[in-house]
Amino acid sequence: MPARTEIQLELIDAVGSKTQHTGDVFAFRLAQPIAVDGAVVVPAGATGEGEVIDAAPAGMGGRAGKLVLAARYLTVGGVRLPLQSFKVGSGAGKAYANESLVAGEVVGALVPGGAFVSLLITGGNVVYPAGLLATAKLATAVTLPPVPPAPAQATPAQATPAQATPAQATPAPITAASTPSAPPPPAANPTSTSTGSPS
Repeated sequence: MPARTEIQLELIDAVGSKTQHTGDVFAFRLAQPIAVDGAVVVPAGATGEGEVIDAAPAGMGGRAGKLVLAARYLTVGGVRLPLQSFKVGSGAGKAYANESLVAGEVVGALVPGGAFVSLLITGGNVVYPAGLLATAKLATAVTLPPVPPAPAQATPAQATPAQATPAQATPAPITAASTPSAPPPPAANPTSTSTGSPS
């Protein structure tokens, strides 16, 4: 990605001149993915951090509240990408370099470590609500690999109904044929005893 590539940010928390102090940090997220040649290299939702450069609440006599914010970096894969030209709102205000701040206008000027945006409102405090969109630019050229596609979710396998196995006929037990028993031998005739005639 070349330097000064414009990106869109979204404030995560509200920031105001009455509650913030110089040196406070504030969080934002990437509102739109960054693509190079049609390939997404930074997904939406990547978070970053900014710093309150100067803050002062509204005062007596109509003194305006003052809030100067600096975009510091966007974190991508553990790497901090430096940002500049932080500007609140889509096309809101103008960017100036080394110019004095003008009450009632959103203006930006380069500061060490990042660009800032400042808003002065006569007689009131400055409040940037959560969800407010802002634009910033990359401070340096960056080379990032395309974001790998999300892995396809596995479709749970559907159980295949069990196929009924045709019942196999159980062979009847083989019963050995009984061998007819031999008839009993005929009874022996009684042996007659001859009695000798008396002589």
